[in-house]
Amino acid sequence: MSDDILPNFSEDLIWRGLEAAEQYIPFDDLKLALEHDLRMSRFILHRLGQVCSVPRERDCQIHMLRHVIAEARNCL
Repeated sequence: MSDDILPNFSEDLIWRGLEAAEQYIPFDDLKLALEHDLRMSRFILHRLGQVCSVPRERDCQIHMLRHVIAEARNCL
């Protein structure tokens, strides 16, 4: 997938998403996800930053992050 078709990421939303994710996922696991698949992790964190106050949407993004973490662990 080329970078020109990816949405523009807001660093503020990524940080907000990271702060929200840290409430549910240990930091070391988040780091593992970012190291394994930076593009997907940033995309999920950006989306999480947008929806972190909507429980159902937030939970969906956390679930997606956990999939990236599981995939990363399988590659270790």
